[in-house]
Amino acid sequence: MTYCIFEATPAATFNTNVTAGLKPEGGIVTNKVVVLVTAGKLAEAKRIAKHLIEERLAACVNITPPVRSIYRWEGRIAQDQEVLMIIKSTRELFPELKAAVSKHHSYKIPEVLCLPIVDGSEEYLEWMDAAVTPLVIAGR
Repeated sequence: MTYCIFEATPAATFNTNVTAGLKPEGGIVTNKVVVLVTAGKLAEAKRIAKHLIEERLAACVNITPPVRSIYRWEGRIAQDQEVLMIIKSTRELFPELKAAVSKHHSYKIPEVLCLPIVDGSEEYLEWMDAAVTPLVIAGR
């Protein structure tokens, strides 16, 4: 089971109203996250990224050039070439994003790591909100 939990402290309180520019004394922790996912093939990473964007589960997915991964698997040390997806989303969408990655991924146990975005460019954070907000179609 994977969890994406952020503990608020007096020095770092959550601020989901980034558009208003409210910054509590001592800093903020936004509701935005970066999710790291590796894939064995570029084609698989592109397919997963496209699905996440189409379903508005992610605002943006960066796909890196191949990286070398060294890890322990089934009692042995393994080395593989993989591509890394850097996925920008929100805490609220993480459970659905994680499920979509697991459903479309070829790995038995895909890497899905959720990291908080503490702060950032207000314009970019607002754009992220707009990119993952479902479109409202007039007349429906």
